[in-house]
Amino acid sequence: MKPKIFLQALVITLLVLAVVVACKKTNGPLEKTEDARVVNAGDPAADGCGWQLRTADSTYSPVNLAAQYQTGGLSVHVTYHRTGTRSYCGFAVPAFNFGFAEIQIDNISKN
Repeated sequence: MKPKIFLQALVITLLVLAVVVACKKTNGPLEKTEDARVVNAGDPAADGCGWQLRTADSTYSPVNLAAQYQTGGLSVHVTYHRTGTRSYCGFAVPAFNFGFAEIQIDNISKN
């Protein structure tokens, strides 16, 4: 009977370990580098979305786009990481407004 208890304890321990490993967060935000285009999506005070970066796959709301890059249509090469927050703007119904992922720019240069 003791081997059965040992085997059950071993299986439970392995399952707990597997869950912990599967749920482990990364030590830091994942950086991504890609080309993007700067977009002026309107003044947030007038329900616009402010300055955005549009990549091939998505549109992001940067939290720290320097003034020298705030030119609509400007092509840039950017390294960034997601902040884990979203930016909501405009008159969209909140239930259907998924917002834009906010990013922190780590490095940016003109193309």
